[in-house]
Amino acid sequence: MLIPLTAEWRAARERKRKAIAFLAAVRQEPDEADVRWLAGAAAGLAAALLACAFIPALAADKAFDNKELGDAAIKLEAQIKSEAGPVAKSGASLRTDADAAFKRNDFRTGLQILGQIAATSPTDSANWLRLARTIFQIRPANSSEQTFLLERASTAAYIAYQRAANAGDEADA
Repeated sequence: MLIPLTAEWRAARERKRKAIAFLAAVRQEPDEADVRWLAGAAAGLAAALLACAFIPALAADKAFDNKELGDAAIKLEAQIKSEAGPVAKSGASLRTDADAAFKRNDFRTGLQILGQIAATSPTDSANWLRLARTIFQIRPANSSEQTFLLERASTAAYIAYQRAANAGDEADA
């Protein structure tokens, strides 16, 4: 039993036949002008792709950027500077004091000292990361302090990431 072809099928078959005939007619050997045009188009495409590869690197300093964390970072830095007050000791002396506090497992005192270091040298990403890791070592007294400490730790880690000078430091943060 043969199924009669509908008008749609006949029209589709005719379009296919015309497309094949067009492709056969167009198919010919490229001349010198075609080759030059293709070479120029390929060079232009390569230049455009190369430019697109570098534009994101110029547009953003870091791969991860979060406005809320950025705002929290500004607030945290101001809080830490106000909590630290005037700092009389040098950075090296403060680091020695922080190490001594951590050897005694006195994380709260170590955290205060790291805050003083952050107040005196706010661009030191390693100190911000150490501050964030220290906050995780503190046992909170209650759930509200736990929330406060976790927010502070995540913000300090974000600051460390934003101020990292190389990819390795970014990965640590």
